[in-house]
Amino acid sequence: MDQSHQRAATTRPDLDQAMSCGLPNTFPSAVFIADAQGMIAYASDAFIAQLGASRTDVLGKTLFDFLVATPDSPAAAALLGDHSVVDMPADLQRRDGSTCSVLLCADHWRDPDGQQYRLIQVTDQTAINQAQKDLTLAKLQLECCLESSKAGTWEWNVQTNEIRIDDRWAASLGYSVKDLEPLSRDTLLHLAHPDDIHLLCLGHDHQALNDKASADVEVRMRHRDGHDVWVRHRGHVISRTPDQKPEWLFGTHILIDHEKKAHQALQARYSILERVSNLSGVGAWEVDIKTQQVFWSQETKRIHGVSERYEPTIEEGINFYAPEARPIISAAVENGMTTGQSWDLELPFIRKSGQRIWVRAFGAVEFKDGEPDRIIGAFQEITEKVHDRNELIAAKEWTAYAAAKGRVGLWSLDTVLGELNWDSQMTSHFGFAPGSEPKTVSDWLKSLSIDSRRQLKVAVRNSMFSGTDLDLELTLQTSSGQHKVLKVVGAPHLDQEDTVDRLQGACFDLTEHRQMMARLEEQASKLSVTLSSIGDGVITADDMGRVTWMNPEAEKITGRTAQEVEGMQSVDLLRIVDEKTRDPIPCPIEDCLKQRSVVILAPNAVLLRPDDTEIAIDDSVAPLLDSEDRIIGAVMVFRDSSTQRGLSRDIAFRANHDSLTGLLNREAFLRQLEACLADPVKQNGSYLFFIDLDHFKRINDSIGHEAGDAVLACIADVLRESVDETAAVSRLGGDEFSILLRAKTQERAEAIGKDICRRATEGSCLKRSMDISINTGTSIGIVSLANQHVTAAEALKMADIAAYAAKNNGRGQICVWSDLDSNMQAMSRQTSLINLIEDATRDGSWIVQEQCIQRVDAIGDSNTFAELLIRLPDGNGGMIAPSDFLPAAERYGLMQEIDLWMCNHALDRIAATLQTGAAKLYSVNISASSVSSGRFRRSVLDLLGAAPEQVRKLLCFEVTETAILTNYDGCRQFLANLRTLGASVAIDDFGAGSTSFRHFQHLPADYLKIDGSFIQNMNNPIEAASIQCFLRMAEVANFQTIAEHVEDEGQIAALAALKVDFLQGFALGRPE
Repeated sequence: MDQSHQRAATTRPDLDQAMSCGLPNTFPSAVFIADAQGMIAYASDAFIAQLGASRTDVLGKTLFDFLVATPDSPAAAALLGDHSVVDMPADLQRRDGSTCSVLLCADHWRDPDGQQYRLIQVTDQTAINQAQKDLTLAKLQLECCLESSKAGTWEWNVQTNEIRIDDRWAASLGYSVKDLEPLSRDTLLHLAHPDDIHLLCLGHDHQALNDKASADVEVRMRHRDGHDVWVRHRGHVISRTPDQKPEWLFGTHILIDHEKKAHQALQARYSILERVSNLSGVGAWEVDIKTQQVFWSQETKRIHGVSERYEPTIEEGINFYAPEARPIISAAVENGMTTGQSWDLELPFIRKSGQRIWVRAFGAVEFKDGEPDRIIGAFQEITEKVHDRNELIAAKEWTAYAAAKGRVGLWSLDTVLGELNWDSQMTSHFGFAPGSEPKTVSDWLKSLSIDSRRQLKVAVRNSMFSGTDLDLELTLQTSSGQHKVLKVVGAPHLDQEDTVDRLQGACFDLTEHRQMMARLEEQASKLSVTLSSIGDGVITADDMGRVTWMNPEAEKITGRTAQEVEGMQSVDLLRIVDEKTRDPIPCPIEDCLKQRSVVILAPNAVLLRPDDTEIAIDDSVAPLLDSEDRIIGAVMVFRDSSTQRGLSRDIAFRANHDSLTGLLNREAFLRQLEACLADPVKQNGSYLFFIDLDHFKRINDSIGHEAGDAVLACIADVLRESVDETAAVSRLGGDEFSILLRAKTQERAEAIGKDICRRATEGSCLKRSMDISINTGTSIGIVSLANQHVTAAEALKMADIAAYAAKNNGRGQICVWSDLDSNMQAMSRQTSLINLIEDATRDGSWIVQEQCIQRVDAIGDSNTFAELLIRLPDGNGGMIAPSDFLPAAERYGLMQEIDLWMCNHALDRIAATLQTGAAKLYSVNISASSVSSGRFRRSVLDLLGAAPEQVRKLLCFEVTETAILTNYDGCRQFLANLRTLGASVAIDDFGAGSTSFRHFQHLPADYLKIDGSFIQNMNNPIEAASIQCFLRMAEVANFQTIAEHVEDEGQIAALAALKVDFLQGFALGRPE
């Protein structure tokens, strides 16, 4: 095979394939086989499809039936000749008459019989030719664009560093391409300004094009003449390597030096205008009416209080004006749009910060082709100008008003003509009738006394010839005989030659002022006497802080005399320190003079006297100001507050301590416990003790409350002596105490608890205080607070349960809380009653029963009086008796909530019975813990005060004698307040205590309920005598009596005989 055939074989794989195998119709390429005369013997499906014909249309036809060529043409000779043909262009005619451009390749081919043919491959070139035309057109268009924009082009192969530029690129810098050869990246970078090299994609940072495909920057480049010119340099990645790195970059290079320098000049002029605008405080603005775009200068934005980046709208611009000004500016703009009239307005304005200011807004509408095109204007803040103008107007008005209301006369003298002018007030001051006032100085002088005449004459002469001001007081007697003191002031006015041409001044009537000064002197004398006799110390000082005077009480407090301290610096007299910290406290007089305001002394101040004794003081110091608001001194008023401060400390102590024992009260202790539980560091090593006295009720009942109080005070001493000063010891209430202490080990905490039990059982408490020996003891529950995630109330509950376990174990001992102790868990489960109580209070699901109380003389009438009895639902349809749940409620402090709920319920029930016409008197029980609580008492009084009067009159409160005695004064006042509001009061369980007779006469009550134990044993002569005694006491105190626990007819008869007023018990009716 010759060389041309070899080339055809290597460039026509489809033809080679056809030559090496049979020729199926589905041969993929467009090929056909013709004999030496051009007759087609074979055609592939692709070739037939290319012609748009069928197989029968093609086979047996000659090549020249489809080829746009004649048999005798050179193309025909080449195709049917002996040599291979490669990529011969030709036109092929399709069956529908259209033609398409093709490339023909031809070579020899023999069939199996050795017959020789020509194998011809046809490649359609239509799309390729069209693409070439489009590319040619695009190149022409690009060239036109580059020519019109005078843009040069550049190309750079990032991988090989090959650089290409065109003539326009070189010409923009004054070179030709040849001048710059040989071209390299360094050649072009050398022309760039050093500060701009980093911006060029030809620069060292060209690797950034890995992340972006284009660049568009403005840079400076060195012109051949030696000056820098500005060019716009654009670049774009047009090809990448297989690993996606930039390969060829193509870009444009446009000279923008003229535009850049024009822009810079414009910017410079704009900057100058902006600076001028900022200096003058005048901002510019513009509105393009068609685009609605708004331009504000920097000064305009500053006046509005917005940032330089703020882009306003027309609506936003209008809304900056105050609401009352928006209609005005809107009307001005609309008028300008219609008539072309400009505007110049002063309007209130609101900056973005909300600050109200005044602005002057100028504006005008520019027209184009008879239509509004844009609005331009200026903007200036004039707040100070407006304020000054308003103040000037106000000053003028005030001067006129003051002259009239202040009775100031005005006068002037023309020194050239000798004419004297007075206003009406001057005429009145000098006692002239209107119209008869003097016209010359001589006439004026005639109206004065000899002395006053001389004074005025000299003053006028000196002012005219020496230029001095007039300031003199004249005395005269008017025609009515009134004596007056007039102050005349004036000043000369100079003409252009510095000659006095006019005197002008004013006149004030000082008569009343002189009289007032006389009265003030008299009052000052009286005030001095008063200050000398009051119980507060008073010290006055001058503006330098030097003492000028002090009264006798101040002498007593400071330990110095007035003569001794006169002229002394107040800081040397008043040596004051903080009572607690002993830190010096600044002198209040000096502080007052510095601050020009009232100064109050610190609350814990004490004054150190010369003999080193201390006096607790409180004071206030006020500045003394003259008529021009200048400091002329200070006055200090202070007192000896030693007694008051002691009382305050006592009140503070009482607020946090139990009045009987001096220990912390429950509230103060809980605050310390909560603080400990909130700090894990404090929790670790802290222990909580709950101490409950054994058999304490027995002491109260058998010996009396005075003995019980003595035991409580003694136990408090034992607890204080058993722990160190860091422990918090509290009386929680009643006979319950608590301790919060730190111990290194639990064994040490247990040892402290055992020591307390031992000391409490020594029996010396009552013997020491009342010379009575009685054994008592303590049961103590101990809880380690380490790692306990509980509230203060929960911690106390745990300690309470442990103390209860100690009681169950035999009393007089300790018990340590343990989560794993089965007995402790059982006791804890007993607190489930508390959950039922809380649920019933929250949900209002308590069960309330009534038990009738009947008059002895109306047995059988159960509709006039009844006691309300509360029952706890057990959750299963049953009830829990009060004897089961009330101890738990008392133990865990829930009685106040229960009692308050019961009061609410009683008021609601009474109101309901009033509506149904079945009203009766209802009584409710109040527990000892509730009645001793100030908060509970206030809540009940608030409830009762909010109820209608007719409801209040049908409610009776039952309070046990023991409950009253736990807080006698507070409870007695509470009961009195209840009765004042219309409710009634019954003393319940009367006779059960031993101190009833002593307090009985002072109890504010309506009913006396005799304790049921007396009724049950009334056959006993002593008990019967006690009942008769109670009845006699009630009769004297005007109480009605109620006998409880009446269970049979015999008791009814016996009590009726004793003249008891009311009966209550199963014999008359069970609770229902």
